[in-house]
Amino acid sequence: MVLLFFDLKNRLFSAGIHEGPIYPYVLKCVLSFIAVAIVGFLISEYETGRSELKQD
Repeated sequence: MVLLFFDLKNRLFSAGIHEGPIYPYVLKCVLSFIAVAIVGFLISEYETGRSELKQD
């Protein structure tokens, strides 16, 4: 998440805010964060389910 933020910040400063819309960069950052959060949640749920199966 931190790397995505720095990537977004670098793109904004290198491209210049005046040169067109920044919405694609913001949207990409938000979608990437959501995707990482979903994958992390699924992995944690999978690990939890696997450990519960081992206990039975």
